Amino acid sequence: MKKNRIIAFFLGILLPIESMIYCCCNPKNHNFKFLFVLFFIFYSLALIYQKQGTVLGETSDVGRYVEEFIDIAGKEHLSFLQYFRSQSVDLQIDYYRSFMTWFVSRITTNPRIFLAVLTFIMSCFFAANVWYVIRKVNISTIVKLLLILLILIPKPTSITHRWWTALQVFLFGVLPFVWEQNRKRSLFCILSVFIHFSFIFPLIMLFIYKLLPKKSFVPYFIIFLGASIISWSGIDIANMAVKFGIFMPSNYYERSSAYLHAELIDRNFFSQSAKVIFGIVNLLLPLIIYQRVKLRLLSNKSLSNLLILSLMMGSFAVLADSTTWGYRYLDLSNFLFCSFYILIFSDIEIQSRIQSKIKYFIPFFIYIIVFQIRAFLDMIGLEDLFLGNYITTWFLEKNISVLDYIKTF
Repeated sequence: MKKNRIIAFFLGILLPIESMIYCCCNPKNHNFKFLFVLFFIFYSLALIYQKQGTVLGETSDVGRYVEEFIDIAGKEHLSFLQYFRSQSVDLQIDYYRSFMTWFVSRITTNPRIFLAVLTFIMSCFFAANVWYVIRKVNISTIVKLLLILLILIPKPTSITHRWWTALQVFLFGVLPFVWEQNRKRSLFCILSVFIHFSFIFPLIMLFIYKLLPKKSFVPYFIIFLGASIISWSGIDIANMAVKFGIFMPSNYYERSSAYLHAELIDRNFFSQSAKVIFGIVNLLLPLIIYQRVKLRLLSNKSLSNLLILSLMMGSFAVLADSTTWGYRYLDLSNFLFCSFYILIFSDIEIQSRIQSKIKYFIPFFIYIIVFQIRAFLDMIGLEDLFLGNYITTWFLEKNISVLDYIKTF
C-alpha cells in the first residue's frame, strides 16, 4: 500500500491531468482521494486569474482575491485584528477569507501559492464527499458517467472561492447526516456559515427538513414543481427575500441585501443551457424513478431521505436562482440530486426497472459534462493542458486560455 501511494504521488505530481482521467475511469482506486486533491492543487497553480489585456481583479472573484492578497502581503507588521478591523462591517462576516488571506500572506507573497492553499482545503472536503458516494455504489457505465458529472458540478473557476469551499464543508456534514443520521457531522453544516455567510439559508432548510414528516414524496414534488414555475415566471423574488432579512443581524442583512439587489447580468441562452437542462432532468428523472420504484424508495430510508432533501434544496435553489448570485445554490441541489441518481442507479434491481428510461437522459448528462469541461478550458493555458505538471507550470505562460486559442480559428 505504501509503495502504491508513493507511485501515485509521483504520477499526481508529474501527470496530474492524466491521473485525474485515470481516477474517473477507475473510481474505486484506493488512491482516488489523493490523486483528486493533487489534480485540483495543480489546476489552481495553472489557473489564469489575470487574462491578457485585463487589469488584475477585473475579471473574476479569484482575481480580486489575488489583488487583496498582494496588497496586504507587503505589510509586514500587520496583525490579523488590524486587518480584520480595517474591513467594512459587512465584509467582517467573511471570517474564513479574511483569516486565510492574512495567514498565508504572513508566509509567502506568491499569489499562486495562496490560491493553492485555498484549493487544498476545498479539494480535501470535495474529495471526501465524492468518495463518500463512490464507496457506497457498484460501478457501471452510467454510474461512471454520473460520477464525472458529480465532479464537474462545481465550475472549475470556483475552486478557490470561499462559497464553494463552504459548499463542500456543508456537504461533508449533510451527506452522512441524511444518509446514516450522523448528527456529529451536521456540525460541519454550521461551520460552513463561518466560511460563507449565505449558507445560513441551506442550514435553515436543513432544520426545516428535520422537522417535516417524510412518509410521502408527493408534497415535496409539488413544492419543487411550484418553485420551478415561480422561478420561470419572473416574479421578483429579491424584494420578497429582503423583507425576511430584517430578522437577521445587521451585517448579515446588509450583505444579503447587496447580493439580492445586485444588477442582473444579461446572459445568452448557451451560457445558461446546461443549467436549464439540469433543471429539466431534476424535474423529470426523480418522478420517473418514483413512479417505477416507489415501494423500494419508501423501504430504503437513506435513499428516501436523500431524495426529500434534494427536492427541498432544489426548491430553494430554483427560487434563489431568480436573484443575481442565487444560481450558486443550484450547485448544492445538483450535487444532492446527482448523488441520489448515482446511489439509485447502482442498485441492480432498481436499474433494471428503469433501464429503458435512463437511456433518454444520457445525452443530457453528456452535454452538461462537455459544457463544464468547456469552463475548465477557459481557465487553463494550452501549455499547461498538454505539458503542465507541478514542475513545468511555474515556467509556462498563463494569460491565454485553451478556449481563447480555439476561438481564434
